[in-house]
Amino acid sequence: MRKYFLLLLLVIFFSNITAQDQNKNVLFIGNSYTFYNDMPKLVNELFDTNNSSTKINIESFTVNGATIESHYNNKKLESLIKNKNWDILILQEQSMRPIIEKNLFIDFSRKFLAKYSSYSKIYIFQTWPRKNKPEMHKKLSSSFVELKNKIGLDIIPVGEIWNQVINENPEINLYVEDLSHPNIFGSYLAALTFYKFLSKLLGIETLKFKNLDSIKIDKQTKEYLSKKVENYQSNY
Repeated sequence: MRKYFLLLLLVIFFSNITAQDQNKNVLFIGNSYTFYNDMPKLVNELFDTNNSSTKINIESFTVNGATIESHYNNKKLESLIKNKNWDILILQEQSMRPIIEKNLFIDFSRKFLAKYSSYSKIYIFQTWPRKNKPEMHKKLSSSFVELKNKIGLDIIPVGEIWNQVINENPEINLYVEDLSHPNIFGSYLAALTFYKFLSKLLGIETLKFKNLDSIKIDKQTKEYLSKKVENYQSNY
C-alpha cells in the first residue's frame, strides 16, 4: 500500500511540474493603443478558445500617452518585470515617435532591451498610421525595420496587416472618431495578430483560428480578419 501511495505522490508531483511548464506569462507594455477595448484580454480569450493544452496568462502595464522612454524609467514597471517570471514582453512605442523622434525611439528601445532582456524575451508592437494620414505607414515601417536592423528587436507586425486590410477593404473601418485609436474591429485585428505570433513564439504547434463569439462584429468581417491574419507571411 505504501509503495502505491508513494507512486501516486510522484505522479501528482510530475503532473504539477508539467502543468507549470505549460503555463506561459506574457506582459503587454504600452499606452492607449494597447488598452483600448482591452486588447490583451482579447488575446487571452483567443488562446482560451483555441488552445486548451497551454495556459496563457496575459497581463498589461499601460499608461496613457506613454513612450518607451517613460516605461524605461518607470519603477513600478521595473518591479513588475523583475518580480515575476515572464516568458515574453510586448513593448509598444507612442504612435508618432518612430517618425518624429526616431533617434529616441531607437535609443530607448536599445536601453530597454539592455535592461530587461535577461528577464524575458522582448518583442515590439508595430502600430499603424492615422486614418487621414495613410502615408505614415511607409515611415513607420521604415523606422521599425531600422530598429530591428540596429538592435535586433523582433517585430510583431500589427501595422503591416492593418495596412493591408485598409487598402484591400476600405469599407472596414478600424478606427474610432479620432482617426487614431482602434475601434473593436481594429483591436480584434491586433489581437488576432498577437495570437498568431505569440503561438509561434511560445511553441504552440497547433494553431487554430476559431473566432470569439463574445465580439460584437459581424461574422463575415470576423472571418475576413481571421483569414487575413492566418495567411499573412511576415517580411521581417
